[in-house]
Amino acid sequence: PMVSGLKKHQKRISKVKQFMIGKQNGIFAVKTQSGHRNIRHCIPLFYFLKKFIKYCSNIKEAKKILKTGCVFVNNQSCYNHAYPIGIWDYISLPIINKFLRVFLDKDGTLKLYPINNFEKKIKILRVRKIHIGKNNRKTIVFDDQKFYIETSNLSIKIYDSLVIRNRDLRILHILDSRIGNICMILEGSLKGKIGLIIKVLKKFSQSTIVHILLFSGLKVVKNTSQIFIIGENKRPFISLKGYFTK
Repeated sequence: PMVSGLKKHQKRISKVKQFMIGKQNGIFAVKTQSGHRNIRHCIPLFYFLKKFIKYCSNIKEAKKILKTGCVFVNNQSCYNHAYPIGIWDYISLPIINKFLRVFLDKDGTLKLYPINNFEKKIKILRVRKIHIGKNNRKTIVFDDQKFYIETSNLSIKIYDSLVIRNRDLRILHILDSRIGNICMILEGSLKGKIGLIIKVLKKFSQSTIVHILLFSGLKVVKNTSQIFIIGENKRPFISLKGYFTK
């Protein structure tokens, strides 16, 4: 019989196709450490060092690099090669002056983009759950479950995006599903595509439905649970430099 407990291995065939990890290069692949992210939405830190930054060719080399403490994830030094990394994480190497953000490509793959000084200080997170506690104070849980914030703001709803300052976790701005806002699709065949919200249908006791006009000219209808709002008034909160080029 199978032993109960955490699985410590993962076969290459079971990896998500969009992560571009070769399926015929062996039997096993590096498994992400279980933690604050869903296994289908994140890749181990080792693959970013190997494929995108191109600083190592195997795990032995990656462990030696990480042991020095020169690789920072979300402004904290990371020593674990299997650390789960997903949308909106920051990877920084201050020794060589490299600051990168993990974000979706227009094909739906996770990719690294260079960032400016303003974007180092903020983070956009999507609200997953809201718990109401004493004195009507809300505890907000995000997709990236390392963060949770307590507020008394009543206008925040599930699947809204919040612009947060990294230093003290203060909410700077609330982005909701409103006409004219920019959003990115997170699920389905159009994963990673960015578009403009044209129409919002709110139904009682049902989830909100949104009509999106993509930059390619397509019109799509999606649920608010399938989108990530990244901008307001036709302007994104992030620099999309490198998104439209291969």
